Parts: sequence; C-alpha cells; structure tokens
Amino acid sequence: MWLNQLPAQIRAVLSVNTESSLEMLAAMADKMMEHFEPASINAVSTATTCQENLQIAFLSKQIEKLSLEITELRTNQQNHRHFPRFSHRNRSRSHSRSRQHSNIKPGNPNWVCRYHYRFGDQARKCESPCSKKREN
Repeated sequence: MWLNQLPAQIRAVLSVNTESSLEMLAAMADKMMEHFEPASINAVSTATTCQENLQIAFLSKQIEKLSLEITELRTNQQNHRHFPRFSHRNRSRSHSRSRQHSNIKPGNPNWVCRYHYRFGDQARKCESPCSKKREN
C-alpha cells in the first residue's frame, strides 16, 4: 500500500488517525511532506541505496564465483567419468611407487637412485650411494 512508501514519522502520525478516509490521509501526508527538508530525506535514502547496491554487487560477485566453481567441478567430474580407468591406474601406481621408494633411505644398502628407480638397468646416469652402481 502507498502508506508503506512514506517516511516512518509520517506513517506514525497517520496510523493514529483511524477515522479519516484514504483521501483525507493522503492530503494529510502531502501537507506533512511539504514541511520536510528534501535534502535530509534524500541523504538518508541515498545512503541506504548505496549500502544496498554494495551488498547486491558483493552477492553478485559471490554468485559468479560459485557458478564458475560449479562449472569447473562438473567438468572435472565429466572428465573423470570418461577416463576412470586411466586416472585410477595412474593415481594408484604413482602412490604405491612413491611409497615404496620413500620407505628405503639412502643409507640402506638396497637404496637405488632416482635414475635406476625410474629406468632400471637402462638408466644412463647414477647418483651415489646407489646399490645399482656397486652391481655394475
């Protein structure tokens, strides 16, 4: 209703008057609005509008970021569905290899350097104290 659009002070005055018609209330509201300073009303409403605009802009940015994240997650999920065997195999192999290699430390007589670990007997380089170096 149009009463909700009025400033709080005017609504308070008009709400007390229960016997007047809507036309009479509108005329009273018009008279009261003439006595308000427009600058003070504009300043208050402008500050509220700026605050609301900032909140809307912030929320819009958040929604945009979340939308991008959702799109990225969907893409990753679709890629995982298309190549489940490859990604699973690569993941499990690399984890088990790194675990096995990390359990053996350079002081251990069975330790092999990264080249022999990766290429085996076909390694062209070697780092000491590699156990393969002693064998060759």
